[in-house]
Amino acid sequence: MIGIITFLTIITLTLLTTRIAAVALSLTGMSDIAAKFQARSALSGAGFTTSESEEIMKDPRRRKIVSKLMLVGHVGFVAIMATGVLSFMHIKSDKGWTSIIVFLSGLGFLLFLTLSKSMDKYLRKIIQKFFREHTDFAVNDYENLLCLNGKFILAEIPVEKNDWLENKTLEDAKLDEEGVLVLGIRKSSGEYIGIPQGDTVFQLDDIITLYGHSEQIDEINKRLAGHKGEISHIEGIKTNEEMVADNPE
Repeated sequence: MIGIITFLTIITLTLLTTRIAAVALSLTGMSDIAAKFQARSALSGAGFTTSESEEIMKDPRRRKIVSKLMLVGHVGFVAIMATGVLSFMHIKSDKGWTSIIVFLSGLGFLLFLTLSKSMDKYLRKIIQKFFREHTDFAVNDYENLLCLNGKFILAEIPVEKNDWLENKTLEDAKLDEEGVLVLGIRKSSGEYIGIPQGDTVFQLDDIITLYGHSEQIDEINKRLAGHKGEISHIEGIKTNEEMVADNPE
C-alpha cells in the first residue's frame, strides 16, 4: 500500500510541476495551449521542434523554466518507474483488492483533476498570485490583458491560394470594420511585419496574426475570393455593427 501511495504522490507532484511551468511560460507571453504543450514536452523529454520551441530558446526566462523542468522530468521519470514496478509487484504478491481499488481510485481522481476546467482555473490563479508576490518574474499575462475568453482570441491564419485576402492591401480588406485587428504578418521569407500599414499587401503563404471575435476570425479564415467572399465581408461588417450596438460600452 505504501508503494501505491508513493506512486500516486509522485504522479501528483509531476502533474503539479507541469502546470506550474505551463502557467509560468504563459506569463511570459505564450498562449496557454502552447505553454501546456511545451511544458509537457520538456518534462517528458520528447523534444518536439516547433516554432514555439525556437521562441523559448530566444527568451532567457523561458529557457530557465524549461531547463529546470527537464531536470525534474528526468528525476521524476526514474522515480515513477521505480515506484510503479514496486507497487505492481506488491499487488501481485498479496493479491490485495484493497490495493487495486486504492490505485484505480487514485488514478481516477488525478484524471478528474487534470480534466477539470474549474480546478485548472483555480490553480492558475494561485500560481499567478505566487509569482507576482514572491518572485521578480516579469509577468505578461496577455490572456487576461486581451480578454482571451473564448469569444475574443488571438489567431494566426495562413493566406492560401484563392483566399479572399490574397493580393489585397490591408486598406482594401477593411478588416477593422469587421471588428478584427491585424497585429502582424509573417512573410514566407521569415520577415515579420509588426503593425502593418494600409498599403501592406497580403500575399500567398503569409501568416497573419489577428485579434478579434472568434466567429469573425473563423469566417475570414474560410472566406474565398470572388463575389461570395465580398458578400461575406459585407455581412461581417453588419455583424460587427450589431455586436457594437448590443454592447455600446
